[in-house]
Amino acid sequence: MSRLVQRITASIRFTPACVFPLLIGGSAIAVFLAVFLLPVYAKNNSLDRAIQDRREALERQELFAPIHARLTMQLREASSLVVGDRQDIQDTPKSPEEAVYKLSLLAEQAHRLGLLGVTPHPDSLSTQDNLAAELRLAGPFPQLRDLLITLLAQPWLHRLERLEISGGADVEEFRVGVSVRMDEGS
Repeated sequence: MSRLVQRITASIRFTPACVFPLLIGGSAIAVFLAVFLLPVYAKNNSLDRAIQDRREALERQELFAPIHARLTMQLREASSLVVGDRQDIQDTPKSPEEAVYKLSLLAEQAHRLGLLGVTPHPDSLSTQDNLAAELRLAGPFPQLRDLLITLLAQPWLHRLERLEISGGADVEEFRVGVSVRMDEGS
């Protein structure tokens, strides 16, 4: 075996004409690795971190989902007890226009709470079963609380998505994001 290796190496002679192409080929491979593969490797690491963050968030969501469902059910039961047999319970809307109208009607019925507008989210207008909308209101906080209790008592309210409060001491402005379930029979 060693004689075979000696014979092969004895026949190879490294001349400047032979070494130069090897150096160029080796440097081309090194440049390729540095330019193309290292950024891909770094991007892959950042994607792995993002995937791990999403998995952890999903685990937290799965952990708190039963608690959230139970609290939502208790809040709906409490709001239905407060609303009781009043006329505030509305039928399920059949169209986005009717959903906006019903939200406006409920907001206008709240005493001392001014309705500044109901804005449906443009992306949700094309769906048949859900509508995302934002109510802009102004007034004292206790009236907003009463409106939220009335909204939560509605069987067609899918979820309360967002609540932003801004303003001063006497009058505050509110942005309430809601998701409304519409009747699919329209």
